[in-house]
Amino acid sequence: MARFIGFIVAALCLGASYAQGRAYSGTVLQAQSGRPIEFVSVCLLAQDSTILDYAYTDGKGNFKLAGQDPQGSALSFSCMGYKKEVIPVAGFTNGSQIMLEENVFSIQEVKISSNRIQMREDTLVYAVKGFKMPQDRSIEDVLKKIPGIEVSPSGRIKFQDKAISHFYIEGMDLLGSKYALASKNLSTSMVKEVQVLQSHQPIAALRGKSFSDNAALNLTLENDAKNQFIGMADLGAGINQDTKAVWDNRLLGMLFGRKMQNLTMYKNNNTGKNIADEINPLALAATGNGSPTGTESDFFPTRPASPKGVDRSRYLSNNAHLVAVNHLYKPRREKDLRLQLVALHDRQNATHGTETMYFYPSQTIAVSEQENYKGTEERLEAEMAYTRNDTSTYLKNTLKGWASLYKSDLALVSNSSPTHVHNHPQRKLLQNDFQLIKNRKGHAFSFYSNNSYMELPQYMTVTPGLYDDLLAGGQPYSCLRQDAFLRAFQSDSYTYFQHKVRGFYLKYKAGVAYGNRSLQSQLYTDMRPLEESGYANDIRLETVEAYVEPSFNLKTEYWDFQLQVPLTYHYSRLKASLPQPGCQHKHILLPTPSLNVKHQLNAYWSVSALSSFDFLKPDIRNLYAGYLFNTYRTAKSFRQDLSYDKNLYNLLRFRYNNPLNGLFISASGTFNQTWLENIYAYENRETILSVSQSCRRPNTKKYYGGSTRISKATGWSKLFMALSTSYYRMDGHLMLENTLEDSRMSLASIAADVSLQPVRHVNMAARSKAVHVRSWLESGKREAAQAWSYEHSFDFNLVFSPEWRLRMTNFLTHDSQNRHVTYFADASLTYAKGQWLFELEANNLFNHDWLEHILVGSWTRQVSGYGLRPREVLLKMSFTF
Repeated sequence: MARFIGFIVAALCLGASYAQGRAYSGTVLQAQSGRPIEFVSVCLLAQDSTILDYAYTDGKGNFKLAGQDPQGSALSFSCMGYKKEVIPVAGFTNGSQIMLEENVFSIQEVKISSNRIQMREDTLVYAVKGFKMPQDRSIEDVLKKIPGIEVSPSGRIKFQDKAISHFYIEGMDLLGSKYALASKNLSTSMVKEVQVLQSHQPIAALRGKSFSDNAALNLTLENDAKNQFIGMADLGAGINQDTKAVWDNRLLGMLFGRKMQNLTMYKNNNTGKNIADEINPLALAATGNGSPTGTESDFFPTRPASPKGVDRSRYLSNNAHLVAVNHLYKPRREKDLRLQLVALHDRQNATHGTETMYFYPSQTIAVSEQENYKGTEERLEAEMAYTRNDTSTYLKNTLKGWASLYKSDLALVSNSSPTHVHNHPQRKLLQNDFQLIKNRKGHAFSFYSNNSYMELPQYMTVTPGLYDDLLAGGQPYSCLRQDAFLRAFQSDSYTYFQHKVRGFYLKYKAGVAYGNRSLQSQLYTDMRPLEESGYANDIRLETVEAYVEPSFNLKTEYWDFQLQVPLTYHYSRLKASLPQPGCQHKHILLPTPSLNVKHQLNAYWSVSALSSFDFLKPDIRNLYAGYLFNTYRTAKSFRQDLSYDKNLYNLLRFRYNNPLNGLFISASGTFNQTWLENIYAYENRETILSVSQSCRRPNTKKYYGGSTRISKATGWSKLFMALSTSYYRMDGHLMLENTLEDSRMSLASIAADVSLQPVRHVNMAARSKAVHVRSWLESGKREAAQAWSYEHSFDFNLVFSPEWRLRMTNFLTHDSQNRHVTYFADASLTYAKGQWLFELEANNLFNHDWLEHILVGSWTRQVSGYGLRPREVLLKMSFTF
């Protein structure tokens, strides 16, 4: 192994030294005045004039590029207003000064069009005006048309198939991970450029010293959007088919200055729009070990099931109010203080029906449900962060708190039996992150500490009481209640020292992580706890990790290389009072190596690879042995076994970025294998009760597949095209009615997007997506379920004049099982004049009232129906002040 690593290191060093020998650098000046020229296009040409590499000069006229050096290649220098200069590579010397002569000529009329996409060193720059359509309101609308960028319905932004790590406005991190507040609310008229910072390292003290394959987004604003307060108000009111009032309002205040930024907003609506998406964290975790602490999921489902691909405003009735205050003060360039406050009230109603099939070896169970859902969420969040970020010191401390209450009522008829379910989950969190990095003469020292405490007190009630024979000795009772209370304290602290040895950055990291989590649960019938201990839990899990992590990084012009070899001593202690008293201890030494490699093949192509081996550590949610009902018809229990499952993860990604012709390609493949010590066993009881347990049985799970995305933008008619494909497959094992089943599940999808503006007054956009899901139970040589589902949309926009616009949107969805097509049509007429905008909007023109959707699982198939919102008409008024 040591020889193998040594061989790789030697090869990388050799490749790096060879790459560095092919660099070209110099300065471009005006021949007449000797002044430097900015944004000169410098291209490395092959013998047939093919561009092998390119760069732009900076504000001092300097350039630097590297690429292949075939015989007969040349360097070309071109800039508007100057004569083009071509120099053979054989006659070029690094550090040379290239003099460009002005090219003055007279014309009667000139049309100046700037490049829509530019490359400035490692930053891609997109001109917003080059991609904006007349109907685009927010910058998110424009991002969806930019090649290389994807925006999910939740607002998450990806570049080349990977989520961005940071979202900046004028280089400042005002919103942290809640960047949808900006992308969904900043007007397109305010933004001049969208910059993608590739291989972004947010910590100045680590730039050039550590591996980074993350991209960040930066918005540069128009001059009239800087250093002044901007207010926007949207007022919308109307009526629906049932003569009920509908409204959609927004009040927004913004200030983007050199030393201060602020975005404060109040929103409310009852149109079904999910304004909570705007305050959900979206960016990659970028502190500590890359995984946020203090995060726990609820025991009981808090929201209704939703059909994929269909916006919730189609089927959900709501009354939502959101207040968000975001303020950043930057007294100096390297320091800032950020404050974020969020308050949310969201009341929801929905109608839902399902037919679920469970495929057991000896039988097929069918469960029919008709549901009327009502839920209310109250949430309050606060976060304060102080940051100092310069080349010598990085200091950041983030303190945040979270409190939420969710109440939901589900009135349902399950297999003809009326049932009422009430869920009442709460959540409380307090967390502090601290990180310090000191950089001195090539040496770096760091200390990091993350501490969090969370409480999840929750309960669920079901009336009338269910499963008389199982829970009440055959006697009927009126109410079933399941309580669960999780407390979790987690702490992770480490320090490291990093220095440079012969081009490599060596880092020695050591730390200690401590976790203390307790879980209590109890099942009640008519408020009396069940006497059987098999339905109660009282357990505590304590874990201590002491780890050392040597690693080294190599960063050259063409290579990014990082090898980490952590070694962790892990101690876990499980103490149980219920259902059976007992105590377990386990000590284990865990090596978890990982390798990251990125290679820039040429100016356009790059390849990156990730390989890691890890252990899945004990989780208290998989250690309780007493049954816990997480819904009215599902119950779970596990073995109290401190097992450490092993996991191998591999990822290979290719990227092609060519801003010269607007073509972006990403392709990735992944393989993940997990060696498990326990397996889940499922069985049916009491007609509709699905029970799952874990039992000791070593097994493996494999997950592999890949995805591609090709996006292209042209200046002709603002044409944008994108094609996305993916295929993933999971092979695993299930225990159904004490029978081991080899299961296989696959998902394949293909999607195409296109938008264009063929003439000045007309533009359109279309999208089509097909998804195929298939599941098999191999031991029985039978197919459990499969389905095709389809989504198609078409938007048509007619611009009568600079003031008047008409928009028609169409969406339809269907699948291969029920062949029921649901079609939505919306229309809006807009008049804009100066700072005012008026819009008449009509949704669900054909008043469709039902939507069907199919969901395939490893051993289940579910057909769902959703009651839809009726036709509604709104009159909206917007103005800027």
